[in-house]
Parts: sequence; structure tokens; C-alpha cells
Amino acid sequence: MTVILMTQETGSRGDEVAAGVAECLGVELVHRERLERCIAERTQIDEATVQRIFKDKASLLERWMIDRRRLSRCMAHEVVRLAARGDVLIQTCRVTPLLRLIKHVICVHVCAT
Repeated sequence: MTVILMTQETGSRGDEVAAGVAECLGVELVHRERLERCIAERTQIDEATVQRIFKDKASLLERWMIDRRRLSRCMAHEVVRLAARGDVLIQTCRVTPLLRLIKHVICVHVCAT
């Protein structure tokens, strides 16, 4: 069972890296947009708002109105649910501390040079 959690810096071409790694390893690629969509559905928050919050671009009002811990817990739950399926590369914006408890998850961070 292969589970890779990949985060990236802005300008690192992480989307291309993730696609290439997933193709080479023959695992399913789960884009962060899909993860954000699942979180938005679960929390009943607009998907664009979820994206802005995770990218630290939310307005003061959005940050005040939405419980960031709740969003983080939902993200962790979704990532764990996907990881349980196995053979998956999950592209996300943040490393989920909960995943450190799962021994077979490989965490990779793509940096810009």
C-alpha cells in the first residue's frame, strides 16, 4: 500500500511533479482541489472560501466567522479516508499532523529553486 502526501511551495511546479510521480508509481493522484471540494461539502462552506482559508488569503471577516480548527480536522479526516484506500498520492496545501501517526504515509514537500 503506497500513500504519499505531497505539499508544495508557490512556483515549484508541484502539480507537474505530483502528476509525474503518480504516473511513474502507478498510483491514483488526488488533487488538492478535490480535497478542498470534499471539505467544503462536509463543512457546508463555499469552496472558494475554503481555498482562500487554506492559502492564507481569506478576509478578516472570513477568518473570524469560520473555525479554522474545524476545517483542519475535516481535512485530516478526508486525507485519512483517502489514505485508507491505499495506492494514492494526495496533493495538499498543508501537512496534516494526524498523518504522522500512520506509519505507511510518506510526506514530501516540493520546494521552488
